[in-house]
Amino acid sequence: MTLKSSDRFTGIKPTAEEISHNNFTAELIWQMNLMIVISSS
Repeated sequence: MTLKSSDRFTGIKPTAEEISHNNFTAELIWQMNLMIVISSS
């Protein structure tokens, strides 16, 4: 299987599903950090 130059970039570029999953994870981490700051203050 040979890769076209356009396929090389689509292989690296994250899919919309991965992006939304990463945003969801970042949101969870942000909320957890916020709770830690609130509880420790």
